[in-house]
Parts: sequence; C-alpha cells; structure tokens
Amino acid sequence: MPEDEVEKAVQHLVQLGLLQEFKGSLKGRVTSSVKPWLKVKQRNPERRGRGIYYDLTKIGKKVAGEVWKNYVRPNLKKMRSNQS
Repeated sequence: MPEDEVEKAVQHLVQLGLLQEFKGSLKGRVTSSVKPWLKVKQRNPERRGRGIYYDLTKIGKKVAGEVWKNYVRPNLKKMRSNQS
C-alpha cells in the first residue's frame, strides 16, 4: 500500500478521534509487551530520525475492542472450523 494512502487513513482516524499522536520519548520506555509496534519502528534502521507515532485514544480502544469481539474473533473461529 502506498505510504501516502496510509497517511491519509491515519489522518482520517485522528480526525475521528480514534488515534492520537504519541507524545514523549521512545528511548527506554518502549517494550514489546506494552507497545510492540513502536518497538519495531524504533529498531528499524530505515526509519532513523524523528518519526511520528500514533496510539489509540480511549474511544479508539473501545472501538477496536468491539471490532475484535464482534467481527474478527467470530470470523477467525469460522475459518479455523472450516480448516479442520
């Protein structure tokens, strides 16, 4: 997917209030158990310099939980039962 399309999608999610820019230092604070996607970006040598990172807002976490519970998890169960 082109990078500009990803940026447009991220900005749309920010406007909806589902994402917020991650403010603060990544050094020494990012762990794989807390924010694995930030750790990957932090260690990626191609992404040197000041990057812009995003985190889910409180509403974003609720929406993500509902999507997981009502759409993703049931479809995963169906896919797994069809493979058996």
